[in-house]
Parts: sequence; structure tokens; C-alpha cells
Amino acid sequence: MPFVKSLPEVTTAVTLWKLHPDAYAAWPALASAIMRRESELSDGEKEFIGAYSSALRGCTHCYTAHYPVAVAYGIDPEFFEDVMQDPKTAPVDEKFRPILVFVHKFVTDPNRLIQKDIDPIYEAGWSEKTLTDIVFICAMFAFMNAIMQGHGAHDADLTDFGPIHAIVRETGQYGHGEGTGRDDPQLLMQESIKRYGEEATMKAIKKAQELGIADQLKGD
Repeated sequence: MPFVKSLPEVTTAVTLWKLHPDAYAAWPALASAIMRRESELSDGEKEFIGAYSSALRGCTHCYTAHYPVAVAYGIDPEFFEDVMQDPKTAPVDEKFRPILVFVHKFVTDPNRLIQKDIDPIYEAGWSEKTLTDIVFICAMFAFMNAIMQGHGAHDADLTDFGPIHAIVRETGQYGHGEGTGRDDPQLLMQESIKRYGEEATMKAIKKAQELGIADQLKGD
């Protein structure tokens, strides 16, 4: 239940940003600069890092909003549960493992980070630029986690919205739909059906309507 009594019982980030439109005016460009800059990390890996860091902080809203996007971008849907158990032993790609181990400590115990927490990332073949990418992704998601949790709005589950959310993130600024074609919802639905199937698309539309996201989308 949100702490701001004027907010709906199930509140999403789209609604919260309306409380501070001046801040949101700057957000899409910042987020795009972090999530869309050229990187050794794939889009799926970036989304996974953000979702994983959010889950470690207990922000269901941000985790369930972004993990399905990571899956839509090619991350194994069973990957997350294994990593949450223990990134050191999870059956993951050995090159990606030191990133996940670092993210876990960075989120849960940042004041105890030391050089040997970083060195395995370099030893796996990642560059210093990639370390910066990881840190900025975690920091960006920490910002959103804090906004959601501070308003008591962190427990909304957006899992089913994943397919359309993936297209929104891919085709526009990294905000909440700018330039994505939401002004033509039929095209958005057609693209989702083509890529993720009719069943997943209809579930995404139903979830969007339940949460007041993209109300113009129709399931008929």
C-alpha cells in the first residue's frame, strides 16, 4: 500500500513520476545514456544486472518489470532463480559469473568492496569500461528502487507485461514509452504477437490495463 494516500493501491513507476515531472523530464535521457551506450554487455545482460540488483534490494516492481525484458532479449528464464540462490555456484557462463558475484556484494555490502572483488571481472576478459557500465546500471536501478520503496509502491508485480515492455524499451528512449509507437497501439500489439506470440501479448495487455499502463491498448 503506497504511503502517499492519493496514489492507487497498486502504483507503478509511471504514476510515481507524475509526482515530480521536472525530475522525470531529465530521466529518459540519463537512463538511455546508461542503458543504451555501446558496451561489451548485451542488452539482455544489462537488463539482467538491473533486475538482479533490484531483487537483491527487495524491489519487486523493478525486478518484475525488467527481468522479463532480459528474457525477451535472450536470457534463459530459469537463470534468475539459480543466480539468486548463489551466483558463485549457479550454472552460468563462467565469463559472466564474476560480474554477478560483484553485483551481489556491491548491492548487499558495498562498504566492504576491495580490489580482489573487481579483479576477477578483468581476468575474465572484461574491460574497465564494462566495470563502469555495471556500476552505473546498479546505481540507476538503486535510484528507482529507492523511489518505489520510499513511496511504499515497490511490490507491484509487472511480470506479465514483459513482452510489450521489451518492445517499449527497445524502440524508444529508456523511459516509459517515449517514441515507442504507443500512439499506434495496434502496431505495438502486432510486433509483440509476431515476436512473443498471441498468448504472451494478451497477458501483457491485460496486465497493462490492470495497472493503468498504456490504457489505450485493447485486447480485442
